[in-house]
Amino acid sequence: MDPLLDRELGAFSARITALETDMRDISRDVREIRDALVTVRGGWKALTLIVGISASLGAAFAKLMPLVVK
Repeated sequence: MDPLLDRELGAFSARITALETDMRDISRDVREIRDALVTVRGGWKALTLIVGISASLGAAFAKLMPLVVK
């Protein structure tokens, strides 16, 4: 074979290997970002539930307090 062709094939092979490694790293990073977003989404739901319950209890307390203080 032609030495120039062998050199080019070797260079392309090295570049493809580097790209495959980069793609694996990017895929892993995207998976971590997705997992973090899923965790945050659940956290926001819990926080909303806690705020809703505390607001309801505060409103009930404010409504019943004049009846108790008489």
